Amino acid sequence: VLNVTAQSTSNFTTNIARFAANITGAGQNLSLTDYDGFSIANAGVKTAGGTIRLNAGTTAAGDITGAGAINATTSGNVALNSARGGINLSSAPSQVTADNLTIIAQNSVAMNTSVNTIDANVTDAAATLTVNENTGLTVANALTTGGSISITSGLGGSSSLTATGTINATLTGNVSLRNSNGGISMTAVNQVVGNILTIDARDDVAVNTSIGTLDGKVGFAGTGNASASLTVNEATGLGLANAVTKGGDVFITSGLYGASNLNGSGSISAVNGTNSGNVTLTVNGAIVLNQAPGQVAANVLTIAAQNSVAVNTSVVTLDANVSTNASLIDFINGPSPLFTTPWNWKLWRVVIRNVPLPCRVARSSNTRYCAALNTPPGMRPRIMNM
Repeated sequence: VLNVTAQSTSNFTTNIARFAANITGAGQNLSLTDYDGFSIANAGVKTAGGTIRLNAGTTAAGDITGAGAINATTSGNVALNSARGGINLSSAPSQVTADNLTIIAQNSVAMNTSVNTIDANVTDAAATLTVNENTGLTVANALTTGGSISITSGLGGSSSLTATGTINATLTGNVSLRNSNGGISMTAVNQVVGNILTIDARDDVAVNTSIGTLDGKVGFAGTGNASASLTVNEATGLGLANAVTKGGDVFITSGLYGASNLNGSGSISAVNGTNSGNVTLTVNGAIVLNQAPGQVAANVLTIAAQNSVAVNTSVVTLDANVSTNASLIDFINGPSPLFTTPWNWKLWRVVIRNVPLPCRVARSSNTRYCAALNTPPGMRPRIMNM
């Protein structure tokens, strides 16, 4: 065990098993570079606002671990580098305290923090990054090479989760963003990159993505928020696992940078009990959400799509605009416990290439087939009320 107490800036090159240090002078720094790996002893490593730099694995493989705290106060910075190993500092809440936390590791990283900003790079293929933050957090960068990324903020109270850089697990790794006591805002171009993006937040969420699948839940975490909204702007196509609010609005855009589709078996729902919000879907391609009854639930459903649309709905009002001649326009509306009044067809509007479709009753009083001059031969857009 190396146990250090000093007033002024201190630097060490070591080959040790455990480390503890207390640098007492205000703003004085601490630096340690170790042969392989080491653990933080129970006494911890701390400064009075100075920077802490800990480097492991300069020559041989080793991790940074331990039960002790690393504390530079919220005015000092912490830099952790495990060149031939990982980092695990997750045995206690707020185990790492700093203003800015920088992480470089070869293998998986897991830590509990109380920091303002994190900048992390995990380099080995499939190595993961897990950060559990006590308050709010700004992500400068969070990068893996295909490993999953999990970032949770607000464990200790009201907070926000934001980013100035990129959260990128590549298109093969998954990303999880959670904030039980606040919202999430990451709205730069392609700011969140991954395969499956899981979102769980109490307050408003707005993210710009380049992902494969969305699984989002807003307004249910913590004390709940029935007005919290979910906004997702996707660069390409988007698969849907779920996009659910407690009554706030849902806005989903896909195909920002090219033709793409929105599809999947999950629900888009802005309805919860007596709370009802609106859903807006803007897609540079086709929309196929017809794998379950009432797959899209809302007060008002607004659709703007380039190509075919097939949606099973539970909505009061529909406003749909399909920009090009499509092979299929199909809406099947089902009842919802929230909407007890009879369906009013006057609240439904379908437009193809800016031409509203006049509807007529056909086959039964519950099915309406619509026709327009520019509808492709043999196609009758269908609106069915279940």
